[in-house]
Amino acid sequence: MALDRIARKTLGSITTSDAADYRDRRLALVSVDTVRRDLGTLQHVWDVAERSWGLVGAENPFRLILKPKPGPGRTRRLSEDEELRLEVACNACRNKAIPLVVTFALETAMRQGEIVGLQKSDIDYEKRLALVRISKNGRSRLVPLSGRALEVARCGADLSDDTRVFATTTTGVKMAWKRILRRSAIEDVHFHDLRHEAISRLFERGFSLPEVALVSALG
Repeated sequence: MALDRIARKTLGSITTSDAADYRDRRLALVSVDTVRRDLGTLQHVWDVAERSWGLVGAENPFRLILKPKPGPGRTRRLSEDEELRLEVACNACRNKAIPLVVTFALETAMRQGEIVGLQKSDIDYEKRLALVRISKNGRSRLVPLSGRALEVARCGADLSDDTRVFATTTTGVKMAWKRILRRSAIEDVHFHDLRHEAISRLFERGFSLPEVALVSALG
């Protein structure tokens, strides 16, 4: 692994050359964004050691080296034909919660983990709201629900025999998604692209940037 060589050294003995070597070897194995996250974590570890553990000496080598530039953001949109094929492939899933999760993602711009984490008590059918208890930013938020999203939530709750709205897990969705893509013969579509699609549709419906950011926890 790329980390092996640097892991044999004590924190205080790591130089900028070591950090740059780690960066370059890691880039040969994983994406640019993963390397940037890894370097950020190691930079933070050094900072904590300096502030809290009494590490003294050279400057933080992970702060000094050049970071790879972030990769281009994905702009994958679904065509009408792809969305139809996706729907057909979803409906072939044995777990009937899966097509509901996919539709809910397209209707709400919620993340996969947020959707499968929804509890039945989180849906307010009168106010047409879903409570996301913990977002990626660590805060809760209320997501307005379209008529179709409300219907999907009701169907999911009726099928679920526990407290969850949708009777599946993140692992279950990931495994099902791979089979869905094979059945539909759609290439280069991630589940997270459904969120991008939903956000794009909000803008197309006339929502302003602050409104979309509030609904989707954009960023």
